[in-house]
Amino acid sequence: MYQGPVNPEIVEQDFRHIPQTTAERLRNALPFTGVATTYDFGRNYLSFGSVFFQRGYLDQAEASFRLALRDDPSSAEAHYGLGSVYLKQDKTSAARDSFERVVKLAASYPDTLPNAWNNLGLLDTREGRTDEAIGCFQEALRQSPDYLIALENLGNAYRQQKRWEEARRTLERALAVRPQDPEANYSLGMVFAQTEETGRAYEYLQRALHSRPAYPEALNNLGVLYRELSVSLHDPAVHSW
Repeated sequence: MYQGPVNPEIVEQDFRHIPQTTAERLRNALPFTGVATTYDFGRNYLSFGSVFFQRGYLDQAEASFRLALRDDPSSAEAHYGLGSVYLKQDKTSAARDSFERVVKLAASYPDTLPNAWNNLGLLDTREGRTDEAIGCFQEALRQSPDYLIALENLGNAYRQQKRWEEARRTLERALAVRPQDPEANYSLGMVFAQTEETGRAYEYLQRALHSRPAYPEALNNLGVLYRELSVSLHDPAVHSW
């Protein structure tokens, strides 16, 4: 490519020096030889898919993850990305299939398998299979003990089953990881509310609102708590939890 007027003599000179091989082309193009054995062009479809997914372009993310799987069918990360797209699209069966493939593969990144187990737990929770969900969350935590989201999900699963002590211990672990986390504070507050430990429920609901002032569930249940404290009633009919 030439900028400005073209000099025919320069064009002829360049024409006579057009590289005939890849090695000649690289030698002319690069300022030094380098150490790579090949400079073949390629696209990182996994990275493209991740960027598209993060920006909310789900169709483009799906296409990119499929191309990544075409290049490497055993890529745990590509299967995970595809499952994440399906999860966002509420394609439950396809998402489960992708995440189940992930946990059978060797991952390149340490978070891939714990994330896949956590998402399998979320799918079980959606389908009312709390026992199976607990097993998945526990496996995620076995692989990544400080995985905050899995700790919160496990604590809430225990709370659904009214396993209060296990829920409390799990959510306290979550708060040890991130003391100001609004979800963990809220969930622990609800454990205390449901076990009628009003003072501690008030404390953790306030902590949740301190971290996230616009937290509808915490505001609602703190209002219920205020009502109980003001009228000294413990009638289950006034509980929102």
